[in-house]
Amino acid sequence: MPVTLHGSAIFVGVLFLSMSATAGIFGDAPDVVICPLENTVNREGGHVVFYIDGTEDDTPFYKPLGNNPVQLSVNDNGTLDTRIPSCAGKSLDELRQGGLALDFN
Repeated sequence: MPVTLHGSAIFVGVLFLSMSATAGIFGDAPDVVICPLENTVNREGGHVVFYIDGTEDDTPFYKPLGNNPVQLSVNDNGTLDTRIPSCAGKSLDELRQGGLALDFN
């Protein structure tokens, strides 16, 4: 399923591509994770784009673009911990296979 990115996601994509020498410094963890959002009464559908912010004990954690307070981390069992239903409980490998976890190298 192709993912269309708009606005700040395109800017960050270009930014990460320009920094490709530093991409992948956190091992096998993807540089970017994209979580689709469904339409709700209060919000239009779209995507939340997370970038890798670091690791702790070899476990990656991610921050979103912009000022969105949602965070994304990886549980001990390898699944994602987030409030976003489309990504919650999935592994990074599942998201890679679906084209929602990307590397810039």
